[in-house]
Amino acid sequence: MTMGQLRRLKRQFERDSRKKSMKELYEHCDRVSEQQERELREEYKKAAIDQDVKNMTYAMYYLFGVHLHDEFGFGGKRLLRLFESVDREIATWASGGITTGQLQQKLFDTTGIDLRLDGIDFRKETA
Repeated sequence: MTMGQLRRLKRQFERDSRKKSMKELYEHCDRVSEQQERELREEYKKAAIDQDVKNMTYAMYYLFGVHLHDEFGFGGKRLLRLFESVDREIATWASGGITTGQLQQKLFDTTGIDLRLDGIDFRKETA
């Protein structure tokens, strides 16, 4: 075999090796990217749900504030005290110190109002 043929063979081998390596790399990237894509999709979905819940919570605060002012004459200081009190209860609930069912029962015991959002009785969770 001549020197030229050896060089050509060597280049061919290197090209084939690079192609194989690149092919394996692309396949690996495809596998990783599909998994990462699923994880990112789940993260974005969770973030969107979290943002929706946050927006809904803010909207409820705004609506309660406006209605308590318009309907019952609550002033700014009184509303702030109410919101601070509610924030403390939410923090207790979020940390697991009280369940949704216990909050529902507390409202019923205090006011006689049996509030069931979407028809759900959360008190059954604690029974």
